Amino acid sequence: MSGFGFKRVTIERDVAELPVARRWADYALQQRLELVWAEPQSAAIHQGKSLYEGKQEVVVCRSKGSAIKPCRGRDTRCVPCNLHVINQTSNCPFNCSYCFLQIYVNNPVTTVHADVEEMIDQVERLLATQPERLFRVTTGDLGDSLALDEISLVNRDLVERFARTSNGLLELKTKSHRVEPLLDLDHRGRTVVSWSMNTPEMIAAEEHRCASLEERLEAARRVVEAGYLVAFHFDPMIVHDSWQEGYPAVARRIFETVPAGRVAWVSLGSFRFHPPLLERVEHRFPGSRITLGELTLASDGKIRYFKPIRIGLYQILWKAIREAGGPDPFVYLCMELPELWRRVAGHVPEPDYGLDFEFACSLVRRYPWLMKRPPRREAYQGAGLLGG
Repeated sequence: MSGFGFKRVTIERDVAELPVARRWADYALQQRLELVWAEPQSAAIHQGKSLYEGKQEVVVCRSKGSAIKPCRGRDTRCVPCNLHVINQTSNCPFNCSYCFLQIYVNNPVTTVHADVEEMIDQVERLLATQPERLFRVTTGDLGDSLALDEISLVNRDLVERFARTSNGLLELKTKSHRVEPLLDLDHRGRTVVSWSMNTPEMIAAEEHRCASLEERLEAARRVVEAGYLVAFHFDPMIVHDSWQEGYPAVARRIFETVPAGRVAWVSLGSFRFHPPLLERVEHRFPGSRITLGELTLASDGKIRYFKPIRIGLYQILWKAIREAGGPDPFVYLCMELPELWRRVAGHVPEPDYGLDFEFACSLVRRYPWLMKRPPRREAYQGAGLLGG
């Protein structure tokens, strides 16, 4: 469990007796890290930290606000999938050059919320308010779902509690291969373990400290053997030498490694970023070439590839996925415009709720244990998001 580069663990006193906090205290002692006990909401431990310093520190504390929220990437100009997130851990020990957390999170220190049981209680109550709707919920939005789980062991509680829900599907999203804590859990088919995927060239050049492509594939094989569903996110797709061959090759490797029937979904998304990230990438990763492509400021305020380039990226990989995986794995575009959906997928989901409904229909048709009856459009049309 060493190798994360941490130097200090700070635990706020009001969570000191919770299991997650005790595990982090034990880890700090075992690894001979500095262990600090602090009063709740001690602002001083967060102030003035650089990104470099933040990667070396962990704060264990109580969560604040709603435990479940709509995905932060939701934008009315794009087709939303209505994913929900649990931010149990914020920030990440990995060091991807393109990571939005470099400019998105005010506090660069890795923050672990120890009150996991209370968070899950709140999530269960909110899921119960819309019992006819299937909710996809991930912990991999502001942090990696698996990177630190050998220390925190929070997925044990999350997986087994979601297994008892009637309309929840947990997604653990990662670039790690550390799946051992998951293999003996009673998940009952209600957890999807998903991997961010890229070509070997981009993983080596831009996804520092992350598992290799083959390590991710081997981890996926192991969790499928343990009965889990899996998913894959080609996001961000990055234009680079031989990408036209590289991305289809990765798609073929996926379906050579795991059966298509166990692949719940595949997402496609291209490299995009808010303008302040440009300076951060150039400063922290002077060897990176990801910002040198044919990029423009788009209507959503992000810098993106020109539309014809994005369409080409998606069309080539969509075709490869269908050829290798067949018609069933659900494939969708992440944070993309309706006009690109039309060009790539041949249709545009209904505004606001359509992609969420299509997701549910595909999942329940393929995995009928997820809901007692097929999804009804009325349960999604006009339905509110949780925790927003």
